[in-house]
Amino acid sequence: MIPGWLRLLRIHVAVFALLLASPLVCFAQDPEEPAPQAPETAGDPASDTFEDDEFLDEELDTLYEEAEDATVKVADPFEPINRGMFVFNDRFYFWIAKPLTIGYRTVIPSNVRSPIKNFFYNIFAPIRIVNNLLQGKAKGAGIETQRFLINSTAGVLGFGDPASSFPQLAPREEDLGQTFAVWGFGNGFYMVLPFIGPTTFRDTTGWVLDRYFSPLAYIYDSWGEAVTVTVFRRWNQLSFRIGDYEALKAASLDPYVAMRSGYIQFRNTKIKQ
Repeated sequence: MIPGWLRLLRIHVAVFALLLASPLVCFAQDPEEPAPQAPETAGDPASDTFEDDEFLDEELDTLYEEAEDATVKVADPFEPINRGMFVFNDRFYFWIAKPLTIGYRTVIPSNVRSPIKNFFYNIFAPIRIVNNLLQGKAKGAGIETQRFLINSTAGVLGFGDPASSFPQLAPREEDLGQTFAVWGFGNGFYMVLPFIGPTTFRDTTGWVLDRYFSPLAYIYDSWGEAVTVTVFRRWNQLSFRIGDYEALKAASLDPYVAMRSGYIQFRNTKIKQ
């Protein structure tokens, strides 16, 4: 049996070779899109991610503050079930996930957790590249391709993030849920999934299908291995976000409504970008 680390190395090399063989994608430009403006500071792109539809994105900080005032509408025909699942996730977070994550964060320093986060963000680049292309955003696909090539080489398989030093290579976040929205598909209905949290039928469908664009999907030997890696990745991400959910809950008269409104508003903002 091939060791897991060797399979990860092999998949990086395969994706790198595929992208390197397509230089036109790397440097494609959208004629109607203006050149990106350099941000005031270059942040950690992995922490600016809403990758895999997870509610752990740094951009949610603003939404937490505005959630109560948002007037976002979405069909919620299964609200009683969703509220029950919301309570389940709430208890799981406070009773299990948060204590374990605080322990993990105490034992594992940020200079170890950050490279891990960078690695997973980098290896999911094909999802972002494909969805940029499906939306006709050739420049976005080129930027994500260049980021992957730089971080996979100079960043040592993505554990480092030298691409963040180039403001013109700011991440272009796209997923299949956003692609469906651009194609004209509505949210469908709101859902709260166990352990995952808020989503919609459209975003859940996109999240499932995006797995086919993920290199990791083709190196797992079993479902157990896939679940283990996914749990660890989410756990590591959560170690950077402890306190966000508490802030939302403390500021809300009805945390369920605040979470629903915040999620839909966040996704609408991402779709319009």
